Amino acid sequence: MISPIGTMAMYCPAISSRPRSPLEVRRPGAAGATRCLAGTLLVVACLAGCGSGEKMGRVFGKVTFQNQPVPEGVISFSNAEKGVYMTAKLNPDGTYEVVMAQGRGLPLGTYQVAINPPLVDAPLGPALEPPKLQPYPNIPERYRKPEQSGLTLTVQEGDNPFNVDMQP
Repeated sequence: MISPIGTMAMYCPAISSRPRSPLEVRRPGAAGATRCLAGTLLVVACLAGCGSGEKMGRVFGKVTFQNQPVPEGVISFSNAEKGVYMTAKLNPDGTYEVVMAQGRGLPLGTYQVAINPPLVDAPLGPALEPPKLQPYPNIPERYRKPEQSGLTLTVQEGDNPFNVDMQP
């Protein structure tokens, strides 16, 4: 593997430490070195990840059922226009925080929200029968589909606390 500096040295003779012939020693000229330095900085900036620059809002809260914490489950946020679908696992006290690869929170916009039981963990390999689904009476069916839950969140810059108290 060639390092970025080694790659730049191949294209920028001004920073190359290799002479072109056994008798030649290169000294960088001021203009050539400046151009090569600018090119190197551009490559390093792109490799470091310039990012999309999209603004995000921190999303966190607590999910309860009749004022009691929901200790297991997943809260999901979907925005079809932006193509964003993100979930956050509920902690034993019902709290959650959305964390994406870009950082904490979600891109700004309006999201449909759903709350679902935890994912079923099935063993690897062939199974004699499908895994048994546990009932989760503390997550009513109507909250399990974003288009039916009636829950929406408009994410703005800064903190966006979003608490949900589900009712039967």
